[in-house]
Amino acid sequence: MIKEFSSNTLPEVDGACNICSSTRISKIEYTFLGENRTPFKLRKNSQLFIICPDCGYSFCPGNYRDDVKTLGEGNSRPGCVERIGDGITPGREYFMAMSAVGIFKKKIKILIFSPGLNKDHLLLRKHDLISECKITDLKNFQNSEYFLPIETGEVFDAVIVCEVVEHFMRPREEFYRLFSYLNKNGLLIISTAMRQQEENHSYSLYPFLTGHTSYYSFASVIHLARMNNSYIDFRVPTGKHILGGAKRYIYMTKNRVAYFTIINHFSAFPHPPSEYSEYS
Repeated sequence: MIKEFSSNTLPEVDGACNICSSTRISKIEYTFLGENRTPFKLRKNSQLFIICPDCGYSFCPGNYRDDVKTLGEGNSRPGCVERIGDGITPGREYFMAMSAVGIFKKKIKILIFSPGLNKDHLLLRKHDLISECKITDLKNFQNSEYFLPIETGEVFDAVIVCEVVEHFMRPREEFYRLFSYLNKNGLLIISTAMRQQEENHSYSLYPFLTGHTSYYSFASVIHLARMNNSYIDFRVPTGKHILGGAKRYIYMTKNRVAYFTIINHFSAFPHPPSEYSEYS
């Protein structure tokens, strides 16, 4: 079911796309009519989307979730789902970091951005090719001695951002923050599900999952890369992900040599590792 809103029924939102600033945005309410194949519950089946026809970005401000208040509820605890590591069995952040290790092929310093309760950083610190692994978040949820405040000025070789960018309310500002953590040769690796070519969100589960306010098209993420003077590459991770082929690892770097190092790596290993895979 699709409901078009008139201008006098719209909530207070910016009059332009949150990414490309186009003013040709549409405000449409979609009702989810598909099947929820995940362990995650939906807050509500109908959501208002602000959709940009130019870059394809889809914004759902009413789906905002306060992670400080809700962390630890439902499936956000370690071990509840396979992508959230418990410090013994690796989750997705671990495998994303292993992708960075494979690309650099030397000792690197890693930051995990907004891990919540994911304890993959405990395993990463034991790896021979990881000199440091620190975490940053809205607060120190894990009471970790390796925690950094989110406004830290420290920089890293690789920043891992696993299933976080879809929660951004202001993607331009937040992506700028992510790039601020990188040194001049640094690599940003993001995991999220991408918007495909569908016009109707009613059968797309991902943007209805609670807390998912940003549903990115490929063009919208490329636009964010250009805004940050960054090279970009998209890769389909190994494994059978619940949401199917929409899942991507996104690689971003401002360094030309680092970019071609990424391309060279994927000429031999086209799919980066993740959970549900043969990688150890």
